[in-house]
Amino acid sequence: MIGLTILVPVFLKSSSSLECPLPECRDFDSGGHHVVEWSFGQPWLAQAEERFQPGRVRILAEGTILCLESVFEDAWVSRESYPLNHRAFLECDVLEIFLQREGEDYYHELHVTPSNSLLQIRLKSDDIASNKSGALVWESLIDSKTQMTDSGWRVIARVRLDMLSLNPLGVWRVSFGRYDYRPNGHSPVISSTSLHTHCGFHRIDEWRALDVGSLQSS
Repeated sequence: MIGLTILVPVFLKSSSSLECPLPECRDFDSGGHHVVEWSFGQPWLAQAEERFQPGRVRILAEGTILCLESVFEDAWVSRESYPLNHRAFLECDVLEIFLQREGEDYYHELHVTPSNSLLQIRLKSDDIASNKSGALVWESLIDSKTQMTDSGWRVIARVRLDMLSLNPLGVWRVSFGRYDYRPNGHSPVISSTSLHTHCGFHRIDEWRALDVGSLQSS
């Protein structure tokens, strides 16, 4: 079933339903969790593009649920709404989340736009090299909400790792990507949290290793 996400002021929440509430900023700042923070950049370039705008993501874990907060500076936020699994990254700002349980062949690509429209894809490690686009996932994998800020936009989300792998604890390969559009029709500014030597989000060997067990509450 396809659900349409409607744009409303302030917060926009996805239609998925997880048992635990979404984390607020105080969860990341309370000191009760081990938090990892990564910045977005363009490491494949000698110097970042002039149009590049900063972003960051903070990550913590609650059992088999990965919690994240991503904050972007953005001079022009594209706020269009799209149905579930529409390929909005071809025309709209988007946060892309890449997750692969270490040692497994499949990985997942999850997108969140500023209007909280979602895209969920399951791929094999060699799909991109084989010119395959993966399989759309219609069952809820992520619960999210977005917020416009004074300087851009923000995403708060929970990803159910137990829906991505039968062995959700342990080490994952993780990366985050960003498409940042402008109203003038120019190509988007692309950035990533991974140290990619070439511009390509699906270079799995360059994703960061993240031990979910080490992120649990202290």
